[in-house]
Amino acid sequence: MQATIHDREALKAISPVALAAYARSAGWQRGETYRLHSDIYAGRNRPEIIVPRTDHLGDYATVVSRLIEVFAQMADRDELTIYRSLVMGE
Repeated sequence: MQATIHDREALKAISPVALAAYARSAGWQRGETYRLHSDIYAGRNRPEIIVPRTDHLGDYATVVSRLIEVFAQMADRDELTIYRSLVMGE
C-alpha cells in the first residue's frame, strides 16, 4: 500500500537537518549551493535533489513531500516509513 502525506504541519515537523542526513545516508552527496537557502545533492544512479537548509520557506511542506516521494522511490519503501524515519531521526 502506498500513501502520500498531505498534512502540511506533519511535513513541517521534519527538519532540514533530518532531510540532509537522510539524503547522505541514502547515497547522495552535497554539491553546490542552490540559491540562498538550499543545497543540491547528487549520487550515483540517483536523481539530483534540492534540499532546503531552512524551514522558513513558503513552500517548505511541498518540498518535503516531494523529497519523501523521491526517497521512497529510491529505497523501494513506502512514504510513511520514510516519514517516520525522518521524524524519528533514524
